[in-house]
Amino acid sequence: TVSLFHQRGFLTINEIEEAKSRGGISNLAEELQLSLTQTAALVRELNSASNSMKRQNITALSLLQARKKMSIITFSKSIDNILGGGISLGELTEVCGLPGAGKTQLGMQLCVNTNLPQEFGGVCGQSIYIDTEGSFSPER
Repeated sequence: TVSLFHQRGFLTINEIEEAKSRGGISNLAEELQLSLTQTAALVRELNSASNSMKRQNITALSLLQARKKMSIITFSKSIDNILGGGISLGELTEVCGLPGAGKTQLGMQLCVNTNLPQEFGGVCGQSIYIDTEGSFSPER
């Protein structure tokens, strides 16, 4: 749901509410390129999530702290310990070293680990591996 809103240029609940106020749910449906039924279902889902968060008195700080607790594990205890539990979500982590040190292997392993379910230490997410040198070897 959130990714659909983001893809259509809506970044906050206020922006969605503004689109609705400009022309009702039909205007929002047009901007989202969805049917009225689909749009109404999305708005209900969004309102439900928003109301749930309001009831819990969640602050921006607590959301940030919860997000910082989530990390992508490397399956190397020593690396995970150094990094405070793994590669932090929402932050940029640079890996550098000599040729053959394992940077590419670590990057590919992190892509796999990102997609793992939470039960296995993953974050149940998605990843993309971008090879800027053209040296990617799928056999690895």
